[in-house]
Amino acid sequence: MYKKRQWGLAIFSTFWLLTSLVVNSAAGQTSNSVGTAAWFLVIIYAISGNLGAIANIAKLVSILQAVVGIAVTVWLANDPSMQGYFGTPFEFIFAIGIPTVLWIILFYWATAKMDQQKKLGSTTLENKIGSDKKNKAAPTRDDINKDKLTESAYLQNQLENTKSPLENLIEIPEELSSIPQAEASSLYPKAELVVEYSSLAASVWDEVKKESEVYSQKFMQALELDPKCDPRALFESIKNEISSDQNPYDDLDANKFLEMCRSIGNEAEVEFRNVYELLSGTVPAEEIYEKVFEKFDLRSSTAPSKIRHLHSMSTRKDFGATLTALKDVGCKVTDDGFSYGGTLSIFTPYNTLKVIYERDSFYLFALGLVKKLAEHNNVKL
Repeated sequence: MYKKRQWGLAIFSTFWLLTSLVVNSAAGQTSNSVGTAAWFLVIIYAISGNLGAIANIAKLVSILQAVVGIAVTVWLANDPSMQGYFGTPFEFIFAIGIPTVLWIILFYWATAKMDQQKKLGSTTLENKIGSDKKNKAAPTRDDINKDKLTESAYLQNQLENTKSPLENLIEIPEELSSIPQAEASSLYPKAELVVEYSSLAASVWDEVKKESEVYSQKFMQALELDPKCDPRALFESIKNEISSDQNPYDDLDANKFLEMCRSIGNEAEVEFRNVYELLSGTVPAEEIYEKVFEKFDLRSSTAPSKIRHLHSMSTRKDFGATLTALKDVGCKVTDDGFSYGGTLSIFTPYNTLKVIYERDSFYLFALGLVKKLAEHNNVKL
């Protein structure tokens, strides 16, 4: 998941840390306070963009300082002899109150920033519409579509290395493949109007939705660029193009083994294409397929015992064991401060990306993957 580095906060924290060190030195203190150490951690997390950790630190330190401040103030009021160390109650409250207020402000700021990131581009779009209302008319459908395409461009850049050659040809972000076909038109306002008001386009669209999602995305993209085109002819052209890409070779056996590799996954398909195009005529397609199968087939890395272990740990809701079990079945996991309010990004053996914000969602995802792996490998749970 994309995380923005908080350079402004890092600079402010550095300034505040240096100021604290100078003040402590002038006061004759030989050790740094907890607050000073905490600001050093904030600098590190601000540079790395870990807002979850910053929020937790701010919350902990503000509570700690508030409790200590109240306790010491009461102590000073009852024992004036200690004022030589801490000053008068008013001086102490003033000295500890300013940092405490800053920590509280930092906590709410970090929390608000985290909410913004979770909403992705939708919050950005709402803020833009709100700020522009004073100076111009309400945004048109084209304006909103441009914002959506900007978000799509970022997703495409993040996942471009995991797309199949066909998806690279279409140039549609892989994460958009998780959007239901019935909702695909929401990215294409012009095409959406054509389907809504043209009975022919609506009829063809119903047929398109019965095919794979690649057809849906390509159909709506082309219709968006040319709303006046013949929907039927467009559909036939897409079928011919996809068929040509899925069966690119004159050798029927090579096309058959390419399709078998495609059923294993994107990486297996790319591997077969590269090797066959390099060695066609010298190494039989069947022999290439057998080696690709051994290298990429899911069954080689998902033994029944691993699948059952993942099922057991996710059912028990053992977070650490479930995380390890996911890696054992071939998942790639990126922990962005999940335990501190951040996210957990999981890239599955099926070349899908899941971003998780809560533990309940984590266990539901793990159980869903168990079911899919069990069906693929004929494992009874």
